Amino acid sequence: MRDRPHALNHRRFPRPQAHDSHVAIGTEDGMNGRRGTWWRSAALMMTIAVGTGTAGAQTIMAPKDDGGVLRARLAPVMDPPGRAMPADVAGLDAMVQARSFIPLGNRLMAPKDLAAIDLDLNWMQARLFEGAGFFVAYSYMRALWALGTHVPADQGEGLKQNAAAMFLYTLSLASVDGSRCGDVTAPGHRQDQLFRQDADVLAYLRGLPPPRRAQVGTIAVSIESATAGVRRDDPVLCSGGMEEMEAGLKGNGKAPLRQVPNAPGVAGKTYAVPPSPAYRPRYVADAVAEPKRVAARQALPAMLTRLLAAPGGGGTAPP
Repeated sequence: MRDRPHALNHRRFPRPQAHDSHVAIGTEDGMNGRRGTWWRSAALMMTIAVGTGTAGAQTIMAPKDDGGVLRARLAPVMDPPGRAMPADVAGLDAMVQARSFIPLGNRLMAPKDLAAIDLDLNWMQARLFEGAGFFVAYSYMRALWALGTHVPADQGEGLKQNAAAMFLYTLSLASVDGSRCGDVTAPGHRQDQLFRQDADVLAYLRGLPPPRRAQVGTIAVSIESATAGVRRDDPVLCSGGMEEMEAGLKGNGKAPLRQVPNAPGVAGKTYAVPPSPAYRPRYVADAVAEPKRVAARQALPAMLTRLLAAPGGGGTAPP
C-alpha cells in the first residue's frame, strides 16, 4: 500500500493486486476453484443483512445487536472451525506477529492459482474476524476486488460488493481505532491513501442503487462492531504519519533524499524518506482512547452515508 504523496514520501507498502494467473478463471476448473469464495461472499452479505433491517433502507444504520451477538452470528461464515488454510499459514501468522508487513504483502500479492487465492481469502477473512488490523483488512479488500474484476460480471458482483464493504470497514478502522494512535496525523494519512489508491472501489460504491449502497455500509459497521472487542493496537494504522517521517529525516542525517515520481494530480516534487529502524508507533492509553472510539463508532453510519452520497468517484476525508 503506497503512502500518501506528501512533499516527502517515506514508505511504500506493497499492494495486493490481480495477476496473469487469473486468466484461468473462465475455465471449468476456474469456476470450481472460485465457487467457495463466491458462495462465502453471498453468505456474508445475507448473514449480516438478516436482522439488521437493511431492506429498502436509504441510509447506513447502526446494528441493532451488540458486538457479541454479531460475532456469534458471523462466526460460522467468517471463521468456521476446520476451514482450509494456506500451507504456509504458520508463516503468515508469524509475519503478522513480527509485524513484517512488507514481506506479508509481497506474499499475499504473489501470483497464484485460484485454489491458492481461495485459501488466502480464507486466512485473511479469519484473521480479520479475530482482530487483525488495517493491513490485513486492506489486503482482503484488494484481493476481493481484484478477483471480482477478473471473473464474469454475473459472478463478480458479490465479490465486488464484499470488497466495497471491506473498503468501508477499513475506513472505519481509521476513524474508530485511530483514537489509539499517539501520532494523530497517522490515521488521517491512511484514510487519504484509501481515497487516492482505491477511488475505483469508492466510485463503484457510489454507483450502486441507494438501498444496496446502504446495505453494504451497514455490513461494514456491523463487522466493525463485531470485531471491536478483539482488535488491539494497530502498528500500520498508527504509523505513516508525521512522527515517522520526522524520525526518518533525523535518521537520514544530511544524506540527499531520493526523488520519486509524483502521484497523479500532485504538483511539485516528491522525495522518499527512508524509514527509521528505530521508529515505533506510539499508542494512547485505553482509558483515554476508549470513549473516543465509542463516539467515533456512533458517528460511523452518518459519516459513511454522507461519503457515499457525495457526487463523483473521488473522495476526501469525511468530516
